[in-house]
Amino acid sequence: MTNKPPKVSVVIPCHNYAHFLPETLESVLNQTIPAFEVLVVDDSSSDNTPEIIASYGKRISSIRVEGRGAYGARNDSLPHLSGDYFLNVDADNRIAPDFIEQTLNALTKAPPDIGYIYTQRQYFGDRQGLSSLENFSEENILIHKMVDMGALIRMPLVKKYGFDERFNDGCGDQAFFIKLYEQGFRGQLLDAALLYYRVHGNSITGAVRKEYKQCRIQQRLIESFPTLFSEELAKQAMDDARNRTLVSIIHNRSADANFSRRLQDFKAFTRTNVRHAEWLRQLKYLVYPKAVLQKD
Repeated sequence: MTNKPPKVSVVIPCHNYAHFLPETLESVLNQTIPAFEVLVVDDSSSDNTPEIIASYGKRISSIRVEGRGAYGARNDSLPHLSGDYFLNVDADNRIAPDFIEQTLNALTKAPPDIGYIYTQRQYFGDRQGLSSLENFSEENILIHKMVDMGALIRMPLVKKYGFDERFNDGCGDQAFFIKLYEQGFRGQLLDAALLYYRVHGNSITGAVRKEYKQCRIQQRLIESFPTLFSEELAKQAMDDARNRTLVSIIHNRSADANFSRRLQDFKAFTRTNVRHAEWLRQLKYLVYPKAVLQKD
């Protein structure tokens, strides 16, 4: 009697990413170990996403949902999946040709309390580079937003715990992996850059950075997992969120920004940390943006 090969279900949530979707699908469909099933969840796209999906014929399947957001779309995918493992690939990202082979090999050999395998990321788009993710630890999972949803996850865990749609506006990946940690499941790093992560302003992460929602979302995470966030860990998490907010504000400085936007950024900076060394420079940027940026 032979063991049945493990089955990987790939889910691709998509909202108006028709211009990225073929690149994502090609990376998923050209794996050294094929996915058992590939499901595109079209979340109320108004572009030509349906036509792109149709062009792949029976190689993929799809469902259409309306206004569900990233984590609602993932939840809606679950009744349609019958694999042993879950892999989310966002419609603006892609994966290396041996992503499934390498992560599947690692996860099938891992002990039962390893719930998922995550990898390093190769950034492309508005920013290029490699991630330097560390091995799993409580501090990393609670504070540093270490794991992306582009990890290979045991399907029973995904179907049991699902995705928290309160985090559709950001940090839903972190909320999911904290939930697994709360239930006794850890992640394991596969130290190879197998996830190609597109950096662009229209992503959820980009929106969080532009709208400076880091502190508000971090507070929601702390309130969602009160048994995990000690007073000290909660303080560290909020300090980290404040730092990420300030980095975002500084990064968003632009000579083309109008006064209203510069004033909004200055108010956000002041609310976050008026004592920060860059506060005076942010004030100067409000009044003399071009002069400040010429010195950078």
